[in-house]
Amino acid sequence: MSRRVQAKEALTPIRLGIAVFVTSVGVVSAIVTILVASLSVTLKVVILASLVLLSACVGSFLVGHQAGRRRSALSDKETFLVRTYPYSQHPEFFTNVERLARMASEITLIGTGLNLLWQENILDLLIARARSGESQVTVCLGNSGSPHVLDRLIEERMDENRAPLGRGARNVQALVERLENAGNPDAFKFLLFEHYPTFAILIFGNQIFVYPYAYQVLGTSSPILQIKDDGSPETEFFKAHAQRVLRDAVPARDVVKAHHNSGFYSSEWKSAAVFAIPEPDTEFYQAGSALLGYDIWREAKIPASGEHAYIRQYVGEAANYGFHLTLADALFFCNAAALNRVRAELRLLAEQFNSVCLTSSGIFDGFQDPAATVLQVSDNSGTLEALHHELVGRVYSIAISSTFRAGRARKRLPQNESRARLMVKRYGAPYILASFTPHFTLCSAMPTDPATRARILRDLNSNSILAAGENFEINEIVMVVRDSGEERWRILERFRLRG
Repeated sequence: MSRRVQAKEALTPIRLGIAVFVTSVGVVSAIVTILVASLSVTLKVVILASLVLLSACVGSFLVGHQAGRRRSALSDKETFLVRTYPYSQHPEFFTNVERLARMASEITLIGTGLNLLWQENILDLLIARARSGESQVTVCLGNSGSPHVLDRLIEERMDENRAPLGRGARNVQALVERLENAGNPDAFKFLLFEHYPTFAILIFGNQIFVYPYAYQVLGTSSPILQIKDDGSPETEFFKAHAQRVLRDAVPARDVVKAHHNSGFYSSEWKSAAVFAIPEPDTEFYQAGSALLGYDIWREAKIPASGEHAYIRQYVGEAANYGFHLTLADALFFCNAAALNRVRAELRLLAEQFNSVCLTSSGIFDGFQDPAATVLQVSDNSGTLEALHHELVGRVYSIAISSTFRAGRARKRLPQNESRARLMVKRYGAPYILASFTPHFTLCSAMPTDPATRARILRDLNSNSILAAGENFEINEIVMVVRDSGEERWRILERFRLRG
């Protein structure tokens, strides 16, 4: 509210009192003069003075009543904002927080780095109170491995700022180890958020501290607002924000272990991949699905038939995926929120690319795996290549792990290849970017017997629908998922290419 408006509102009750006063004097004077003209001048003056005094009292009462109401309203609002601090490293802020940490039964700390947390006395206090059961402590920091959190960290460095103490994977790992040494108290939850941060929020019981992440400015330079949880819409807004962040956050312990321990896997993770699949009513899709024995569009098994039915025994694990072209490998995500982000990414991508016409390049044996036979395809438009590269940046980087990293992939890693190790460590898969070759897997359990293998390849090449030079269209990309314990993949959502 501007000062001009505030001044105008402050003068309103005074103007009301003056108006009442002047009006009363005028009315009373007229009555006395007109109706009681026979009275003496002295008596008229006495009556007028008495009535004027009475009207003045009434005006004063109205002024005081209005001012009192205003002071009461301001007092109610002032209880919402307790105080402010010029910056988050202010000594009085630390002192106040330490005092509240000793008293609050519920403590929630959400911020990119939270330098406050790395004050040894405060961290010791939080762990001690969680271990004793006196307080439920939840700490949620930014996952620096997430591209969205990384955007913020990069933005801060645009002005050559010095990174705050609490930022980075090393501090996350250090806190995970600290909690493990303390016995991982049940009352101390340590999570990581993966969205672009907008402001930090610290809640100690009914006291809430908020400070913004301004553009190119470190959070340690931000002013802090301390507000009281009075049940107002303002405080409910901040609490709802904290609940959403915690709902979508991921366990810090899982992130650290997945990054440092090859082969680590959690059954709580969600599996997802991105495929390009031909239309279900095309001969190309039906021939490929009949060969594999699984129709992923209908999530139905297909009985083996015909003279080439014997090939079914060599299809292997490929049947579980259905007839498809992989754009993003099978990846693991911590929760449903991560899957929803992937879906949002795919919606935007589908709006930017058109349908693509693919040409069969022929059947290749031993492709990326000695036991695999695939149908390779080419795309002169570059659409598949572009989609794949977009997905590496947008989807691979937000996955917590992959079938390759967790040791659950059918394909073997290339032996003694430094590039493959780097790609798996950074993105979770070896055959990506420059090694991306669009193909449809036909068999993943080819026999070692040369004669049988030669017969299979001869029969696959005799299929005119799969023959080299055949053209077919891809009009949409799909997101597929598989829950822990499930054998076959299923389509979660379809995204029509309409760029």
